[in-house]
Amino acid sequence: MQLRKRPSASLLAFLAARVSGRDSHWQHKAERGRELLGLLAEWVPCPGADVKPHTYWVFPVRSANPPELIAAFRNRGFDATQGQSLAAVESLENRLDLEPRERRELLRHVVFLPLHAHMSNHTLQQLAEIILKTEHDDAYVADGVD
Repeated sequence: MQLRKRPSASLLAFLAARVSGRDSHWQHKAERGRELLGLLAEWVPCPGADVKPHTYWVFPVRSANPPELIAAFRNRGFDATQGQSLAAVESLENRLDLEPRERRELLRHVVFLPLHAHMSNHTLQQLAEIILKTEHDDAYVADGVD
């Protein structure tokens, strides 16, 4: 059996897009992230939203009750998580002033939402609806987000 020595045309196109900065997947994902942020920013804290440039590799939101929010997503067929592999870096013993208390507290309340480059507007609206109903039921009713 002879192995091909040249990469496939699709792999070359993918590499060219990544190297040239024309990677449409990340551009679409960033666009979807900005749209979801626009639906939520007034009502739900989104840690890291001010990062520039933002690719929305993950989409975190701060929740008063992460298990309830995750359950609400799963009940509607979405996979949200708390990102159990994240941890605040501990301070050195002799530098207790650098203790990451705020970061630990933030991580206890962050839920990571599913976000894909080609999510429809309807799906983004559903994500926002779940969050607003779970976190801010009064805002959901007042705003009428569908």
